[in-house]
Amino acid sequence: MKKYIKLGETAESFYDAFIGLQTSKPEVLEFQEKWMTSKRFKNAIASGHLQWADEKEFNSFSTGTKVAEEEAPAPFELDADMDEETITQQKMPVIQLAAESFFDDDDLAELKGIKSKADYVAKVVELLANYK
Repeated sequence: MKKYIKLGETAESFYDAFIGLQTSKPEVLEFQEKWMTSKRFKNAIASGHLQWADEKEFNSFSTGTKVAEEEAPAPFELDADMDEETITQQKMPVIQLAAESFFDDDDLAELKGIKSKADYVAKVVELLANYK
């Protein structure tokens, strides 16, 4: 399955000479695996400067037609009644998606073996410290 990238909501452009990537709004580009060799690209994805786009957005950009904006999902809201486990369970999909788009294959292999959600989050934090 092909992947696509676009600039984040507040970003106007992105340039990385190492991988030869330059983009500005409203471009939607087909993802190339070589981009993952760049720390700058990985950081841009992790921070939201670059975002994953879907095929509909790519086709819309390619043909010059406007895609109807879908209603954004409700933001994660904390409730005073929530315990730590509930919060971790609700945030897990976001944490896993971020990890899959940011870490390299070796780090992802380490994460796949972790069963406990709390241990998974702790390992993600540990791995992030190594990327700085």
